[in-house]
Amino acid sequence: MQLRLYQIESVTSVQKDWQDGATDVLGVAATGAGKTQIMLSTMLGHADIPPVLVDGKRGLLIAHREELIRQPYERIASYWKHWLPNVGIVKAEENQPHRQMVIATVQSLHAKRLQTLLHYGPIDYLAIDECHHATADSYMELYQALKKANPNLRHMGVTATPQRADDIGLITVYQKNSFAIDIGYLVREGYLVPFKSLELATRTSLKGVRKTGNDLNAGQLKHVFELSNVFELVVDSYIKYAQGRKSIAFTVSVEGAHDLAAAFTKRGITAIAIDGTTPKEERRRILAAFSRGEYMVLTNCAVLTEGFDQPDIGCVMMVRPTVNRSLFVQCVGRGLRTAPGKDDCLVLEFAPSSGHNLASLGDVLGLPREVIEASRQAADEAEEGDVIGGMSFDGQDVHGLEGNPLELVARQIDYLKGTALHWERRDGWMILGLGEGGDGYERILAITPPMMTDPFKLFGLMKPKGTWDWSAKQLASAENFGELAEVANQYAEERGARNLMLKTASWKHQPASEGQIKYLRRLARGSGDKIKWQLLSKGDAATLITYYQTREALERVGMWR
Repeated sequence: MQLRLYQIESVTSVQKDWQDGATDVLGVAATGAGKTQIMLSTMLGHADIPPVLVDGKRGLLIAHREELIRQPYERIASYWKHWLPNVGIVKAEENQPHRQMVIATVQSLHAKRLQTLLHYGPIDYLAIDECHHATADSYMELYQALKKANPNLRHMGVTATPQRADDIGLITVYQKNSFAIDIGYLVREGYLVPFKSLELATRTSLKGVRKTGNDLNAGQLKHVFELSNVFELVVDSYIKYAQGRKSIAFTVSVEGAHDLAAAFTKRGITAIAIDGTTPKEERRRILAAFSRGEYMVLTNCAVLTEGFDQPDIGCVMMVRPTVNRSLFVQCVGRGLRTAPGKDDCLVLEFAPSSGHNLASLGDVLGLPREVIEASRQAADEAEEGDVIGGMSFDGQDVHGLEGNPLELVARQIDYLKGTALHWERRDGWMILGLGEGGDGYERILAITPPMMTDPFKLFGLMKPKGTWDWSAKQLASAENFGELAEVANQYAEERGARNLMLKTASWKHQPASEGQIKYLRRLARGSGDKIKWQLLSKGDAATLITYYQTREALERVGMWR
């Protein structure tokens, strides 16, 4: 076995930090980086890297689930054979707490077994895999017991997702971040495949689904999302976009996993489900058959999110909305490993039309909030099966798929940054108040949100000064946003009051007037609850007034979408 350069650097960094006095260090390694290799090499050494388990010192490696215990043990059997007599497992019927190196889970090291483990000597080095769980009570109790037995305990945790969904930061456990290996680096260097995604509208609503713990309530989510038409859409989308790719699907419930597998089978696509109640021997048989290609689609509920490695998976189907970013990353990671003949991984995200602030690939890759919100807004307005977003990632840059909201909004954001005029982007619309022109008319311009099936449209609103009712009509349309923006800017220059339109106008920074706030309260009605009235500037108030005037006028004539 030959370690990759970044793995050598990671191991060396952890050992140096321990030597320098840091007792608890964190390593962030994207799925596919080889976390197990890094942890074992840190403990057992490799080539020119010395082991830390010398002179009788003991090590403990904690896996998150019992089925993941075998992986490090098998890795040791393959690459550190001379260590095998000194390696023990503590789980279920296996109980070898006397060995120098022990592999276990928090659950398998219950109080009695932990006492037995420490009876044979304190633990000197602790490694925790998937350590984003490390702030949970069970982990903290184990850590404190080990630390009490050995105040000089050295501890490393490794995870792909250092931010817990419950917002309890790992800074409460770890003193220092020893290394970080991100997805971009691994894709650029060829250790993971590039990936692309399509986000498809389901027309389901999550209104009323509450959050329980660190994610959406599974029971409520199942009833509103795991519907026959959604599963039919999943199968249709697989056939349309991913036919021939070995695929894994994540569902909300166990029943949903089996129903989805049945829906695939009904359409002639080999599929099978696996869940937490599947007997171990049956699970091994299913996974082996999937590996051999006897099934093209493997569906599951909360079983294969961590530690499952099947490199030739070419498509990941997220058929379970989640607000848990860590869970989302873990699921997507199942498809990013390299394999012969595999060029990329396709992620199909099935999006509800409304509800919570859901995790998405755009969120994971750090896209601007406006870009992510455009896709969510498109989900509210699209028909079932419409592609409402999509992107590709080559390790360096995120590229929107031509014509979808992500690409179009990115262009809008670039335009907003570059123009001197004070365009405001709200609800996907781009709005510019022109003020009163030389002909005595007040005007507003509005450009429609990016909708894949329509060209962009430019609407003009106008009313005589001193009146209340705005009239609206379409001024232009164009497939290309840049072309329409040029038309809009020319119209504004010809008919608008420049001192009102410029971003840099000094009056915009003055406190909002009583008249502005009074008028704005009337326009906002019930939707103004979140406005911090006392903090508004004149520019803020003018922008909001223009927005509400535009919305009201276009709703009246059926043009607001």
